[in-house]
Amino acid sequence: MSFVFNCRHLKSLLLSAGRNHQFTNTLARTLSTAATLHPDLYRVGSATSPEFDQVRTMDIPVVGGMVLPENGGVSTFATTVPGWDASRTWRMASSSLGSGLRAVNDHGSHWLIRPEMPMSLQAFVGKLQELNSQAVKDTGPCESSEELRFRIQPDFAIESDLDKAGRFVYHALATVVHQRLEIKNWDDNDYAYIAVLARGLRRGDLALSSLRWDADSGQHWTKEMAMAAQAVQVYMDYDLSQAEGNEDDEADAHNDIAMLTAVLHLDSPRNVLSALSSCG
Repeated sequence: MSFVFNCRHLKSLLLSAGRNHQFTNTLARTLSTAATLHPDLYRVGSATSPEFDQVRTMDIPVVGGMVLPENGGVSTFATTVPGWDASRTWRMASSSLGSGLRAVNDHGSHWLIRPEMPMSLQAFVGKLQELNSQAVKDTGPCESSEELRFRIQPDFAIESDLDKAGRFVYHALATVVHQRLEIKNWDDNDYAYIAVLARGLRRGDLALSSLRWDADSGQHWTKEMAMAAQAVQVYMDYDLSQAEGNEDDEADAHNDIAMLTAVLHLDSPRNVLSALSSCG
């Protein structure tokens, strides 16, 4: 089933409807309903819960105790992912998420469940707790998309379409997925999300600038910025540890780290990692 909705075409129909208010109102309701559509959504939780309510600092910015509808959310996917533990894989049917929640497709097969309107973090978590009871264990065959079947490989030879900065970031993200480098408080959904971001970079669907936060822009950091920065930080520690004891390798690792910190603005005193740390 396709969830691509031609809003431009609907707008032209609305305009051409003229004074036919009944027709206009029907189309307007259809347009509003289409905005809430989503496919079946999958997520790894525990054996007893999909854990939609396990909201972490990196998932969504909290401003004055409030979460906002335009940024971040809880990770879900339009398909299952190879390697997921079937006993912990949950499915949320393609129906309404209930009052106050919506599903937004941000990159590839990745969908975010986020608030429909500004609300307190406590209220958001409460609505996600209600959502836990609506999901069911996924007992069907794996329906992984081509995107998530794609084997993320940290090989510079396959990155010829990326510029130097893109190659370095792709290599870091791919290594985190490929080596399953341990990152504090991460779960299967997070590694799958990083695979989606790496895939997007390689294909050109994801601009490198979307992973870079400028603290002076007046904009909040985004989930992809936070996740990519955490992945790159862990990769840099790994890269340096692998080079330890060899002067040439250590020099190369330090050059790699300098490149990555500059590309993602992690060398700035006000970077996304420091922002996450200050949020607790």
